[in-house]
Amino acid sequence: RNSMCGALLIDSDGTLWNATSEGLYRIRNGQLTLFKEYDWIKDAAGNSLFEDSRKRIWLGCDGCGIYVLDKEKVVERFTAKNGLAGNSVNFITETRDGAIWFATRSGISRLKDDAFKNYTSADGLSNDNVRDIYEDADGTLWFATYGGGLNRFRDGKFTPITSKDGLYEDIVSRILVDRDDNFWVLGNRGIYSISRQMLND
Repeated sequence: RNSMCGALLIDSDGTLWNATSEGLYRIRNGQLTLFKEYDWIKDAAGNSLFEDSRKRIWLGCDGCGIYVLDKEKVVERFTAKNGLAGNSVNFITETRDGAIWFATRSGISRLKDDAFKNYTSADGLSNDNVRDIYEDADGTLWFATYGGGLNRFRDGKFTPITSKDGLYEDIVSRILVDRDDNFWVLGNRGIYSISRQMLND
């Protein structure tokens, strides 16, 4: 097959989801199902898949915004026309307060109580192309940007951390945090680690 393979997700029921240019694949109990009605992406696969606390599946794609599935039916659709910061969605997560956050190529969106709040470089974000989001135990959010390094978001304020501050490079695509409180960062030049304390300092 020539379909483009995109995001993968194993949900809370153990079902595997894969967003492709042919549509959405589901593998459950050894059975493969293709939902062709979701052929939203003809030239590019889905960028992100996420299951929220209500067991809804959120799919973000390249150029077509967000689809929300509940029991395998599309129940909501979000694009820039109805509030999303941008239609190319790189990452989706839910924070402890129940808000859904989206990292897009055009900034960050927060969806809470059916209302969007968007953040861009005009609000202090160092680069609008956001690749990843990580929430600290204290509610601090960290945003990985493609060209603007890391951004810490605390008390409504962005603090950029870039190569000018000693970061290895300004392209950050993924953030993982280990048990010793070290951030492991993926960029174009490789993978490196830095302690949370050093970043906060």
